[in-house]
Amino acid sequence: MTTAVASQSTGDLAPVRRAMVDCQLRTFGVTGLQILSAVEAVPREVFVPQSAKAKAYSDTAVALTTGSERRVMLPPMIEARMLQDAGLDAQAKVLVIGSGAGYAAAVAAQIASKVVLLETPAFAALAREALAKAGAKVEVIAGDLAAGVQDRGPFDLIFIPAACETIPDAVRAQLAEGGRLVTIRRSADDPSGRAGNAVKIERTGTIFSENALFSASAPVLAGFDCKPVFSF
Repeated sequence: MTTAVASQSTGDLAPVRRAMVDCQLRTFGVTGLQILSAVEAVPREVFVPQSAKAKAYSDTAVALTTGSERRVMLPPMIEARMLQDAGLDAQAKVLVIGSGAGYAAAVAAQIASKVVLLETPAFAALAREALAKAGAKVEVIAGDLAAGVQDRGPFDLIFIPAACETIPDAVRAQLAEGGRLVTIRRSADDPSGRAGNAVKIERTGTIFSENALFSASAPVLAGFDCKPVFSF
């Protein structure tokens, strides 16, 4: 179901957020009260471009652009389900990578004790502005996404709201013992991008076990793609 916001674009959107929670999230298996309350508390419209305000509460992805860089803001039910299945709690220290304007980080910050958002410089600037408007307590760091944020780790949860063909070793290493990494896994053999799964990767010592959560698709995040291998 799609919830339009155009008719209330200048008013209080709390009823629209509530409708999104009831009609999209709950029907997609998002039942955790903490996640539902967190999503309802964050003004999603703050994190989308002005031209896409009418899509802020729809069940579709929203394109984000700054300069030559691109991100996709996942449909709310996908993002919320991933955060729920990640086992987010009040003690968690969270790293969010590649969240564009920072919506996923803002939702996580409603629950977790500490949230760090890593983005490229252009998107980091965009995220700082949006997060300030939303009143979200998130530390935003500009840098190389594939390098993670070593001096802020280890993290109980690393959340990547985009698709990955591979997870850089530097990012894996920043998971705490028993930590989880949740993202969308896409195969390099599927150029269409239509086939993929939200996955949870859990660390036990030097072992990283991966389990599929549900079907989902998204563009691959730059730096998390498999480099072409040439053979002769």
